Amino acid sequence: MFRQLLPTLQRHMLHLSLLLLTMFGSICSDASALQRSDPQTLPLFGVAINPRVVAQTPDFLSYCGVQSVTPDNAMKMEAIGGCDGRFDFSVADQLVDYANAHGFQLHGHTVVWHKQTSWCADLYTKADYEAYVRTVVGHFCGRVASMDIVNEALGGATRYRTAEESVWKRLYDNEDYIFDAFRWSREACPEMKLYYNDYLIEWGAKSDRMLSLIRRLAHEGLIDGVGFQGHFDRHAKLDRFAEVMDHVSELGLEFAISELDVRLGESYWELTEADLQVQADIYREVAELCLERPACVRLTVWGIDDGHSWINTDPEFGQIPDAALLFDRDYWPKPAYCDGLQDVLELPEGDCPLVELG
Repeated sequence: MFRQLLPTLQRHMLHLSLLLLTMFGSICSDASALQRSDPQTLPLFGVAINPRVVAQTPDFLSYCGVQSVTPDNAMKMEAIGGCDGRFDFSVADQLVDYANAHGFQLHGHTVVWHKQTSWCADLYTKADYEAYVRTVVGHFCGRVASMDIVNEALGGATRYRTAEESVWKRLYDNEDYIFDAFRWSREACPEMKLYYNDYLIEWGAKSDRMLSLIRRLAHEGLIDGVGFQGHFDRHAKLDRFAEVMDHVSELGLEFAISELDVRLGESYWELTEADLQVQADIYREVAELCLERPACVRLTVWGIDDGHSWINTDPEFGQIPDAALLFDRDYWPKPAYCDGLQDVLELPEGDCPLVELG
């Protein structure tokens, strides 16, 4: 566990002073001013957010240098609806307003996914599907600079998701639902940057399938970027990831590290300093790979503190209370932040000198 080395009063005074600096713009630069078209600029540092984050820690993100945010669930079909022509954008709009109020760039996530759909998705016709895509993209047009249009359409062992897995594959009986979604999105909002987002596309056979898909989309002018989710463990093959990054940029596309976390496979109270340093080294190497490539415009971590990581409750990972994120359960920075991302992305030091494993 982590423990503080300075008295509680000192810690609170430091937090207050940094927060005041943030409020007057000394810590957090204007996200809109950071454009990776200039190799000398930095990729945006982002985190996933939700209504809990906005309500409980509204100013913490500025304090730790966040410049970009991505809603984790609020823009998915399950939250928005789309049944009987009814759409509920209230939660998503709340997060867009929060981002605007704090000067954060917001990346939208996600229009089309085979999970977290509405109850009516199985009843959709192709006309319903088109109306849903155009309505969602049109709603955020001019307010969201970029958005994941299709998420995780590639199969683990198959080229694409099967009909058993995906309601959209069942609707079409082929992969044209992917291309239609991008085509309608481009027509609904020409200025929005359109992304394909997926996991395990950083290396291996699935990365080859991803490259094949985005080449087809790029040939038709339907895609602007790729989101590499980056859900890594301690054995990440980052040398091969670098090669895939370069293949994407060779197509003239930008890309982002879109959902980064590094699970350690142990309960957080069993972790050693060596474990946390392994994690920090992976975070750092990913950040360096992104920094070295102007096509990498954003590095987003999928959450803030270890206590609220999706990995803790996912059956695939044994529902182990892992420690995959940058901050511990008390919002103290870990080596992943202090030794991993902080100096590479020029983030605030904050409490970095004040924690140790104990």
